[in-house]
Amino acid sequence: MRVLGLCRIEESGALPHLRAGPLALLTADGPAQARLGLCLSAHRALPAFLPFAVRSAPEPGVARSWAAARSSLLLEVLERLRGQSEMILTLSQPERQTAAPVDGRAYLRARLERIEAQHRLGTQLAALAPRALVLRGDRGAARAESALLLPGGEMRAQARSLAAACPSELRLSLSGPWPAFLHGARLCKAADRTGDAASAKESA
Repeated sequence: MRVLGLCRIEESGALPHLRAGPLALLTADGPAQARLGLCLSAHRALPAFLPFAVRSAPEPGVARSWAAARSSLLLEVLERLRGQSEMILTLSQPERQTAAPVDGRAYLRARLERIEAQHRLGTQLAALAPRALVLRGDRGAARAESALLLPGGEMRAQARSLAAACPSELRLSLSGPWPAFLHGARLCKAADRTGDAASAKESA
């Protein structure tokens, strides 16, 4: 048995789970296919769901201890994500044909140019969507990506606004709505750090 994610105990419904105070720890047995299926079911059925990575989902005892030490913080995270979805923004330059590097110096120059282009695109994307979560991508790719957290009903209007504000010489690709898993992971990491700090203070 593996723990796959967290939700409020009163919202867990018929999904297989273990109780951890006010939190339900969703559980699944079997191969990755079964665990992914439960993740999809949880996303469809729950107002907010915090998944653990399917391949590294913790054992129940470990998850219970972790969640119990951070239950109030995790409840705040779940409330923050209620009714929210993510839109993925990808800003890139139009593709252009370039000659393949013929030696090491040319290769390094081309790679430096791609990294500089990615940095410029990252700055421009941050100006377009300053509230978005920056995503780390391939440093050799001339594009920048971020994830914007929005109520589902605002996504189309926000997409139109972003497309209108994008500089004409650049290409902005938008996709979504996606489950708010990226923001959930970031908020859980913050809860993890806060919980560790609180535990250290109590034991001091």
